[in-house]
Amino acid sequence: MTTTEVSTTTPLPRQDAFHALGTEIPEGLTTPEALEFANMAHWNVRKEPLTAVIYENGVRKEVPVPNQHAVLRTNPFNQQAEVFGVVGNRWTPFQNETVAGVTDSITRMSGARLTTALVLNGGRKTGLVMEMPEGMTFTSPRTGEKDVTKLNLVLFNSHDASSALSAVLTPIRLFCANQQRMAEGSATSRFMLRHTGEEQIRMAQLEELLSESFSYQDVFTRNVQAMIDRSLDEELARIQLEDLFSAKDPDLTERQRELRQLTVDSVFDLYMGSETVAPFHGTAFGVYNAVTEYTDHVARVIVPDGGNEREIRALRTLSSEPMDDLKARAFDLLVPSN
Repeated sequence: MTTTEVSTTTPLPRQDAFHALGTEIPEGLTTPEALEFANMAHWNVRKEPLTAVIYENGVRKEVPVPNQHAVLRTNPFNQQAEVFGVVGNRWTPFQNETVAGVTDSITRMSGARLTTALVLNGGRKTGLVMEMPEGMTFTSPRTGEKDVTKLNLVLFNSHDASSALSAVLTPIRLFCANQQRMAEGSATSRFMLRHTGEEQIRMAQLEELLSESFSYQDVFTRNVQAMIDRSLDEELARIQLEDLFSAKDPDLTERQRELRQLTVDSVFDLYMGSETVAPFHGTAFGVYNAVTEYTDHVARVIVPDGGNEREIRALRTLSSEPMDDLKARAFDLLVPSN
């Protein structure tokens, strides 16, 4: 397969990863209507016993495979059965409608709104993105402009047993569509959710999740404000980036140090020249936003022929652990120590 390596010096028109990959849900739709709109309704994800087909003396036989099941869904476009993978006895499918019911509960309890539906890896993984009702507003020390970051709660589910039902808190700065990431030690942003038919247990867990989300928002707001209040001159900003990327690590080869220094230069150029960073230039938050702009919109990606660069970038933003870890380390490095 032919691929092309793309490095965007002039970023594509900004769109956050969720909207780049998902279907935006119009306001006013009920949850069943939203699933229909996103082609996520009536999948009927199910297990069927797995069999092996053998031929003995020209006679076709089906032999059961012990403790193994194929996962199928009904494709919403052609209504044909489609195989997602193979699972064991204990795995139980949870329909998109079931997970959507959780969003209804969250809406009633918090006022959050379902904004985007995600269908990833051919439907094997799905996500429902909810925007929390209260955003976070920060003031540029240079211009006095108000800068808004929205907090999203994303429910992820898998239909192939690759992951459990989970909830992830993700701040997105609207001006630049950068997906922010706070160091996990500061506050919890990832939660595993139990599937249970016991309403009281589920409601108690959702109440705990929402309580943690408000706590996360408070901690995130305090830490961002601390970065805004932390002044950095250009020399110190570069030093911080060299520390983040270990550009002067003596254990690296000369070529490795050279490549890391080139990355530092790229991020520093964004810090110095990007209009999305400009309102917070001279602060630690400006340096942090240069890092997230680099990871989300500028760093090189491999695009297969016929592929969509925006979608590949967005998928990396959502699924790349190294990029996620880099943002968290940058956040931790740039928040002033107590």
